[in-house]
Amino acid sequence: MIDQVFGLNRIQRSGEGWMVICVDGYNRDCEADWIACRDCRSRAMAERIAHKLNQDNSDESMWFVAVQHDHKLSRGMEDLI
Repeated sequence: MIDQVFGLNRIQRSGEGWMVICVDGYNRDCEADWIACRDCRSRAMAERIAHKLNQDNSDESMWFVAVQHDHKLSRGMEDLI
């Protein structure tokens, strides 16, 4: 029941799920990460999505990366305070 509340699927519960996140392209600690795509079924799919988003993105301050679903996102300034 609790898995349904938090939206975890079978693959994520087993620790195999992937997601694509957006990180700061200049590696500034004050900028928060955010999820661009979650529930990717494989690492290859997540990497393809991240690669395509990076190709289409003209803003150098954003960079898309494939990470496992349990990756801890940076909260930006909230982590620093």
